[in-house]
Amino acid sequence: MFRRILVAVALLAACSNVSARKPVIPPTPVAQALPVELIRAQNEIGVQVPETAANVGMQFGLVGALIGSAVQNQQAKNAEARIVPLRNLLVEYRFNEKMEQALRERLPSAGLSPEPQLSVRAMRADAEAGATLDSMPAEALVLVPRVAMDYDFGQLTVYLAADLTKRTAKSNGVVKANSQLFRSYSYSFPMHVGIPAQRDAKWVELGGERIAALLDQAAAQLADMVVYDFSAEGRAAWQGKVGNKDFVRVNDVGFAGRPIRQGDDWAWVHVGRGWLTIRGYHPIVASTFAAAAPAAAEAPAAMPDAVPGQAIEPADAAAPAAPAEAADEAGAGA
Repeated sequence: MFRRILVAVALLAACSNVSARKPVIPPTPVAQALPVELIRAQNEIGVQVPETAANVGMQFGLVGALIGSAVQNQQAKNAEARIVPLRNLLVEYRFNEKMEQALRERLPSAGLSPEPQLSVRAMRADAEAGATLDSMPAEALVLVPRVAMDYDFGQLTVYLAADLTKRTAKSNGVVKANSQLFRSYSYSFPMHVGIPAQRDAKWVELGGERIAALLDQAAAQLADMVVYDFSAEGRAAWQGKVGNKDFVRVNDVGFAGRPIRQGDDWAWVHVGRGWLTIRGYHPIVASTFAAAAPAAAEAPAAMPDAVPGQAIEPADAAAPAAPAEAADEAGAGA
């Protein structure tokens, strides 16, 4: 009980002491040969559980946090048991390698870096024991990918956190990392087939080959998002507004956000306030099960910086489909 109290207090403190550092606008390109560190922080599909303890604690204090913690733990326990068959289907899938491949192919760009220098690490260079400035770049774009299923199996999401970091050395030689600009991206597959209680079975029915192809597509889409975000067009949208009626429709499913790009079965939108972020959606509908397994080549081709975002006329706003919300990426850093 005492340990739970300490956890609850820590959660409350974290929620009440959030401070935002003013982002630094990087040059264009950020660097000719920008060091990019890809962090391999995950080897299998995780489970995304709502921050029930923190949310309830903020409303009802310590007792609420304790109750919320119990609910959150039970949600996690149930989801971990139900996700085993899905993990078994993807036991041979190499998420980290697929992400690395997509980034190597797509990151070179005029807005980010014409010659990015990608390295792969198990953890951040500035967090490694005994690390010094002599052993790491003074500036780097740190990328942390993550893939997770919502605890109710309503949505599978691949996240990518991007932290443009500058490193300095303290008087004792310890490296200090200073985040200059933090950007987050996500690409989600909401399940719109079957009743909620049986959605775990629908994912298994989709099959490992099909899900692997979808994850390949997500990796390519996320790499394209990074390139777009640092292009002239993307930078212009960092600070902006999203209207309450902004949404996009994909296969008769509506998603809230200001439209950016759209294909036959996917779309990107800007979401948030102040510093906007990018979310992508590819709903899983009945036709997904009927169609042949998509090939990895169906992932959209990398788009050059100069290509403007596709204007999308919203469908009849009087009767939009219910918007689907992706899991919060803040702290998705892995």
